[in-house]
Amino acid sequence: MQESPIFTKTFDLLAWLLPATLKFPREHRFVLAQRAQNAAFNFYELARVNSKFAAEHALVAFQVS
Repeated sequence: MQESPIFTKTFDLLAWLLPATLKFPREHRFVLAQRAQNAAFNFYELARVNSKFAAEHALVAFQVS
């Protein structure tokens, strides 16, 4: 099974975002960087949950058929 491109692109975003937020100015680093990182990680987690739900739903539909 091939991995969905959304996971690859989200991983690329996280790989870019984490080092980039370390370069934020000191007075903005904690608040803005933390919010950006949390948003990216939340998006990744939601994509994973949705993918797992879709896979389980497809399996149930297959078993019913």
